[in-house]
Amino acid sequence: MGEFKGTHGSWVVDESGDVSSEDGRAIIAVIAGFEPSDEDRENAKLIAAAPDLLEVLQLILSYHDDGNCALHKEDVVMARNAIKKALGQ
Repeated sequence: MGEFKGTHGSWVVDESGDVSSEDGRAIIAVIAGFEPSDEDRENAKLIAAAPDLLEVLQLILSYHDDGNCALHKEDVVMARNAIKKALGQ
């Protein structure tokens, strides 16, 4: 299906809502001078979880494709579309 070409490894959110890789490289930052809202912080948490979510979704689909688990057809379509979106396809 494709390989993730972004920053690999765990992503973390700091107290200001900025997301960075485990080695400290910035992924996305809140605009300087503005206090992030609670919604901004929650969005940052989702962004930080994105690599893990992509990895587990790809793993679940690989189990399905290998016949090791059964997924509903509609769920497989949704999962493949989400992966394509994450990979920019």
